[in-house]
Amino acid sequence: MTEDEFWDITPKVFQLKCDGFFSLVEELERQKWERMRFQTVALINSQRKRSEQISPQKLIKFDWDKIKSQENERNKIDYILYKSQNKK
Repeated sequence: MTEDEFWDITPKVFQLKCDGFFSLVEELERQKWERMRFQTVALINSQRKRSEQISPQKLIKFDWDKIKSQENERNKIDYILYKSQNKK
């Protein structure tokens, strides 16, 4: 963003741009951690029998994994409630 663009935007638009930028930085950092977790699991599993192999989530659970699992649980509960209310 140029200096002229900066002075021409509203505070709300500037805040949205900052939020988008920091979301991008966070997503890139997550991808790095996910890649490292995958590589580590591949290395560990290469020395194990198929029945003893582990999943990436069992090796280490990140905060965003917990959030996703909570969202999935909420979606399941919402679906069950919807289905139970719409039975005829």
